[in-house]
Amino acid sequence: MPHLQSFATKLSENSQLIGVNLTKRDHGEEALQKFVEKFSITFPILLDVDDIFGESYGVISIPTTVVLKDGVEIHRFVGPVSEQQLRKLVEN
Repeated sequence: MPHLQSFATKLSENSQLIGVNLTKRDHGEEALQKFVEKFSITFPILLDVDDIFGESYGVISIPTTVVLKDGVEIHRFVGPVSEQQLRKLVEN
């Protein structure tokens, strides 16, 4: 998580990192709050309490990172992703 936080703070004004917590599949809002505090996360994290995002994007494994451009998926990482991988993708 620290690498995602670092990546988020270095993004240009026309890019944004938004986390989505698959609340229905995860350990609940209280666990998420502890996680956010532990890693000092400042980027927004949306709660997907009804698994709408998870189902819509076919998320099978957590973590999954979906990169969108103008609302269209351009890349997907299943499993952990590094700041370097994200930076390279954004630069291209």
